[in-house]
Amino acid sequence: MAENPDESSSILQNAGYVLLSPDRLVFVAAEGKSFSTLRDFLVIVDLSTGIARPVIKTVDIPKAQLQRTGENPAFVKVDGIEPNDKDSVKLLLPPGEYGSSSIVVALPQ
Repeated sequence: MAENPDESSSILQNAGYVLLSPDRLVFVAAEGKSFSTLRDFLVIVDLSTGIARPVIKTVDIPKAQLQRTGENPAFVKVDGIEPNDKDSVKLLLPPGEYGSSSIVVALPQ
């Protein structure tokens, strides 16, 4: 929980989440006060050290993979997330919006 509202993040529930292996949870989150300042990214929660001591990492969504940007170049509308392999996820994008229906994002170890 952030003490300063400008530093808070929100989980984008419509995209869902994915559990990779038995101990890595991945979901899309965003921060910003309005759509024009919104920025989204992936959150990876590593539960291998136990649920009481998770290791949390963030990864930027690789917007350079998009054929075109949306209204806000720092924000990508994600319709869903699914596993690609043990070290990456596929983000499902709105058809026609970005020139691609999905992008693959590599995750850090």
